[in-house]
Amino acid sequence: MTTVSSVYFPEIKRFDRLSDVFVWQRQTFADDGNWYNGPTENGMIVSPYVKMKLNGRFIPVYAARAAFSTHSFAYAEVEGDGDFSIAVELILSQKRNRVVVLPESTGVKAEICGDTTVKAAIDQTGSFTFVFDHGVESAVTLVVHRKTPLSIPDGASMKTFLPGQYSADEMNFTDENTVYYFKRGIYDLDCVTIPSDSIVYFEEGTVIRVYGATTRSLFRAQPNAKNITVCGRAVIDASALESSAQQTFNFCGVDGVTVSDITVVNSCSWTVCFTNCHHVHVHDLVLMSYRIFSDGVMLSDCTDSLVEDCFIRTGDDAAECKSTGNGSTRTDNVVFRNIAAWADKGACYGIVFEENYDTQNVTFENCSVGFSLPNWSDHLGCITVYCGNNPCAVDHHIYFRDIEIYCTYCASAAFVAFEGNMRDIYVDRMTTRYNYHEAPVFLWVRDADKASIGDLYLSDITVGTQKLTSVDQKDLITVRIPDAAGFVPEERVHFK
Repeated sequence: MTTVSSVYFPEIKRFDRLSDVFVWQRQTFADDGNWYNGPTENGMIVSPYVKMKLNGRFIPVYAARAAFSTHSFAYAEVEGDGDFSIAVELILSQKRNRVVVLPESTGVKAEICGDTTVKAAIDQTGSFTFVFDHGVESAVTLVVHRKTPLSIPDGASMKTFLPGQYSADEMNFTDENTVYYFKRGIYDLDCVTIPSDSIVYFEEGTVIRVYGATTRSLFRAQPNAKNITVCGRAVIDASALESSAQQTFNFCGVDGVTVSDITVVNSCSWTVCFTNCHHVHVHDLVLMSYRIFSDGVMLSDCTDSLVEDCFIRTGDDAAECKSTGNGSTRTDNVVFRNIAAWADKGACYGIVFEENYDTQNVTFENCSVGFSLPNWSDHLGCITVYCGNNPCAVDHHIYFRDIEIYCTYCASAAFVAFEGNMRDIYVDRMTTRYNYHEAPVFLWVRDADKASIGDLYLSDITVGTQKLTSVDQKDLITVRIPDAAGFVPEERVHFK
């Protein structure tokens, strides 16, 4: 039988009464009914809605607030490199009638046995989300990951830290070629500054509570740093921060940076952020947040970079490129792959708003959307190119391939130019099972003097049971473009 373990975090809050859980969840709203973005306690709790067994053994299941519901999650750590199979059993707190495992493209099937038991078998790595009765309530995600030991570079020294509270000065690391090793336990951290050729490693089960930082990010690099890594099966809880605090990860001008294996709960600003960086590699993250501006993974003016194998549920955009840099680097050759995203208030994937400079050669491939819930503005889409604030910038050669959308209340695809330009946008093989928006594909130019949409190439797109072709484009594509823009759909929208 497969050797599989889980991740145990110490001293995570458990509510004994569901009424206390409801109060905890309700903290996503302010007293006046608007969104609440301020500090809270207990960003992560023991899930009150589900228990789980892997290969017959109970493992811990945790939960975090999302904008409209509580989202449960757990981890399966697989030993070795060979084939494996995990028998998964969920014991629910109430009866459910239907279950689906997302992404559906994984082929994982689950069945309800009796009233409250769900069984499935999983033989691949990735994130697998069990959804019940076609709703976001009580969703539970199992992250299956191969257990990988820390690899210490030849000649590297090691500095070890024990649980406790550390100031930004104590975490201002300057020794290069060093592994900064954090033993399992609970840490209160303000800001960690990382030098070149260094690894910050957290032992499995470490809990990091962020305190104090309003002008500095939790993780950042020394000036002109290169070859840095932050990794380990740790959870970062930013719930105690004010909404004015900075990003959780914020690296600028780094050549060679890796962030992996970490869970972040309730970031108050862009969660994992890179600007003017080269050779970024992000993988195996779990990001859970409900706050506005808590975007998941954001690459701004980066090159030769890869984001893969992450689960993101966010109160804003999930996985995106922007251009907010100083012009020293321009976005080129960036890939987002094997991401599962749920967006409660923003877009899931794309090029989003800020564009100081041109963005080119960005690919989103084999990515999925669970539920995309926002419908507060027509510019939102599961996939999007959204030119927001620079009439001189151009987003071009943007590729969306093999995109699976389960349920959306915004457009499946939105191509929107407020100020700025786009051309040569490619969408190939996109399926939407349930689309509740009147415009599955939405094209919008707000100001013909400051914005434009060029050629779009659409291939093998299905919404519900209807395939998008040149014949039925009037049913599935909504065009809101002034005549002055000179946009003729028959000339600019190309079908395969």
